[in-house]
Amino acid sequence: MFLIGRLSGAPDNALSNLQNAGLSGVSFDAPEAISGDAEFMGWTKAAVNAAKRVAKSVIVYRLGSARQAGMAALLGASHASLRIVA
Repeated sequence: MFLIGRLSGAPDNALSNLQNAGLSGVSFDAPEAISGDAEFMGWTKAAVNAAKRVAKSVIVYRLGSARQAGMAALLGASHASLRIVA
């Protein structure tokens, strides 16, 4: 069984208390208010690095585009979902 920890906000260094919790992965939502690629890359790099300290898999939900999903993958995210705007 894969145990995924769903975070209510972006991961940060405070996640260290989950290091021995036995999580297979960590998931969290991407912020909607990111304006450009540089800002997105900076946010994603910090979030993924913090999450990787406690789990192997990193799932980023509600990304704005397939392009952002690709960038998140390059920065170490293992899974992603897209925000659907109807």
